[in-house]
Amino acid sequence: MKFIVFCPDANTGGPFALLQLAKAINDLNYECEVFFYNIGTVKIKKIKKNFIKNMTIDGSYTIKYKRKPRINIPNLSYKVCKDITVNDTLIFPEVALDYSTTFYNLGFKKRVFWWLSWNNAPLGNLTKFNNIINLKNCMHIFQSKYAQKEAARLDFKGLMVSDYTIFDETTDKTKSNKSNDICFLEGKAPGTELLVKELRNYFSVISIKKMSQAQVIKTLKNSKFFIDFGSHPGKDRIPREAALHNCIPLVHNVGAAKYFEDVAIPRSLKLDTNAISDAKILIKKINSFASNFDNTLQSIAPYKNKIKNERDIFYEEVQNFLSEAK
Repeated sequence: MKFIVFCPDANTGGPFALLQLAKAINDLNYECEVFFYNIGTVKIKKIKKNFIKNMTIDGSYTIKYKRKPRINIPNLSYKVCKDITVNDTLIFPEVALDYSTTFYNLGFKKRVFWWLSWNNAPLGNLTKFNNIINLKNCMHIFQSKYAQKEAARLDFKGLMVSDYTIFDETTDKTKSNKSNDICFLEGKAPGTELLVKELRNYFSVISIKKMSQAQVIKTLKNSKFFIDFGSHPGKDRIPREAALHNCIPLVHNVGAAKYFEDVAIPRSLKLDTNAISDAKILIKKINSFASNFDNTLQSIAPYKNKIKNERDIFYEEVQNFLSEAK
């Protein structure tokens, strides 16, 4: 028996977390492989995505890929899954609900559903009877307190298994001149274009969209504030990276941001919809924080320390999960 993490071959936050989980399982002396479900080649009945070749008499599936996985994250090595048996434990991200239900129907009893977010899950499909039955009969783990609380309303309960922020301690000693005022992730919150245009009349503003990870880190180091206009479907990665690089996160106080367990910054840095959507109010708040920048930065020191301890906490969470899942 082995653990198999279902993961898309994409350089986004979800795969970061999925590969962290796969590595942690292996580091804790269990066997885990990664199944890149979006680059397979052959269909089987009831599955629209092409990824499984055939089922043999002993209940094993052979997987073929149309190309090698391209995802490559430093210090997160992985073993590509080439076969699955009915005795394996399959771990699905929340966006792969249909895959999870398909494997339930195929007789795979050991299944784990990892709520990496709440908002990004196909919530409309949760009302489908076959999906409900599948989810009632699998193990649940949660990346955020927000997802855990929301899922509990549907009677889906389970352990916290979050993720961690990759951080090079040596960079913490490197000071930056903070030459830029604000950075943000363009496209995360559609409809903010006019607001950002107004901000640019008063501040230097840089979008980190389409930047490499190294470019993102460099921009965070050189910026005073990171504004997250988004809906916070889970415990998002970039606000944590911002804090680690002394870039003060200002977040929209919705979703996971409302939970201190997920975003442990002072309440003053969590802006309600009225404040973050009104240019005049937002500009006034940014100026207020900027005029007292050192004290504001000091206020996120506990958040920064918490993020630095995330890896150790994550491994403890994974160990607890493994103890229940085996």
